[in-house]
Amino acid sequence: MEAGTLEIGVPGMSAYELYIRHNPDSQLTEEEYAESPIQAAGVALAMVEQLEETEVSVKQAEQLRVQSEQGREASEQARATAEQARITAEQQRVLAEQTRAVNESARQKAEAGRQAAETKREENTAEAIRNSEEATRKAEDEAARVRTLADNPPKIVEVNGMAYWAFYDLETQQYVTSPHRADDGTIVQQVEGSAVSLDIKGGTMYVCGELTSLTIASVENSTKPSILRFTSGTTATQFSYSENFNITGWTKPEENRNYTICILFGAGNMTYDE
Repeated sequence: MEAGTLEIGVPGMSAYELYIRHNPDSQLTEEEYAESPIQAAGVALAMVEQLEETEVSVKQAEQLRVQSEQGREASEQARATAEQARITAEQQRVLAEQTRAVNESARQKAEAGRQAAETKREENTAEAIRNSEEATRKAEDEAARVRTLADNPPKIVEVNGMAYWAFYDLETQQYVTSPHRADDGTIVQQVEGSAVSLDIKGGTMYVCGELTSLTIASVENSTKPSILRFTSGTTATQFSYSENFNITGWTKPEENRNYTICILFGAGNMTYDE
């Protein structure tokens, strides 16, 4: 519009009339049309405020999310720490259980050893008691035998006008005449003890009791005969002699037999009583 054609104060169509011309179907009144910009501005302002509030809410929500994430990470770290502590505790428990099992096995072995030792001790004690009782019985029997032989020493009996030695037999409780002559000046020597070592002299009769061991340490080479009598009891007599002593007959006494060793010219012969 050119400046020269503008007329001020000339009546024309109002804005509402122009609106109606272009929107003939609109139901807005002129008053409503006049208030629409204000309402629109209010709506826009409200939307702006709502957007601002939404932005604040979004920021707060993000802060809460960040805080929650930090809390989750802290919780996860705490959980991982607790899990590691649990694993360590479980390892220690397993190790402690293994140690306990080893100690229990050692204890059971020690207990079995103790019981075995106790059983052995009881057996040894019982055996020692039996041995002691047996030794006491043997000692009493030996003492009784020695007393009996002392009360009944070897004696000389006459057979067909010739003198022979007779020995007391403990089983029959009678004298038994031996084949050994007594008129040749033989010396009779009673030998005491159960473990005997002898130096054999010619012309001597050695009368021993029940022997556990007999050692002939030396033998005199004599023209006079020597006689050695002994009993091998429930435990056979351990017999030994010098290397230069020649002996025939029995050289290993048996249990529960009476033996006679005849020695002449340094050599001997062992027989047992039938």
